Amino acid sequence: MKTTGFYQRLTYDFGLIHSRLEAKGVIIVMDPTLMGFLGGIVGAGIGGVFAMWAANKQTMALMTETSGNVNERLYNQNLEIMRFLAEHPNLYPYFFSNKELGESMGETEREQVYCTAAMIIGFMNLIAVQIDELPEGQRPNWNRYVMEQYEASGVLRRQIDSHSNWYCSGVLKLISDIKKTDRANPV
Repeated sequence: MKTTGFYQRLTYDFGLIHSRLEAKGVIIVMDPTLMGFLGGIVGAGIGGVFAMWAANKQTMALMTETSGNVNERLYNQNLEIMRFLAEHPNLYPYFFSNKELGESMGETEREQVYCTAAMIIGFMNLIAVQIDELPEGQRPNWNRYVMEQYEASGVLRRQIDSHSNWYCSGVLKLISDIKKTDRANPV
């Protein structure tokens, strides 16, 4: 039976070393304890490599699962905001049609608009904080959501501009990029 691969190479190398040493008059005696020790080291090395490979696979699977969960949580949060706006259709134009606050507007409606703005900006902030946890393919979509939401609402723009120290750098960087783009491409 012909041996191949690693075992064949190892046997050949040991045979070559043994014949060269024997030619010089050196007699090699293999101690079973030494052989066991060497076998243990080789086995531990191979086992360690396998363990590291398995741990890496598990970590990658966990990271993929986590990023999917972040996307799902953001989607559900967005869905809740849309449900809220569906229940309060009078607020929708302030956040999607650039409707401005009117002088004749009642105090209750004005407070609803500002509270809704805080809710949406908080969500935009959450997106910016978790953007690196999202699957890579989803990141541009959520960035676009933040940019388009900002562009579609004067109320949001004023709220962010007047309270910029409340929000994370990710949201402010996106907004800064929008402003740079607007200045570079005036309508």
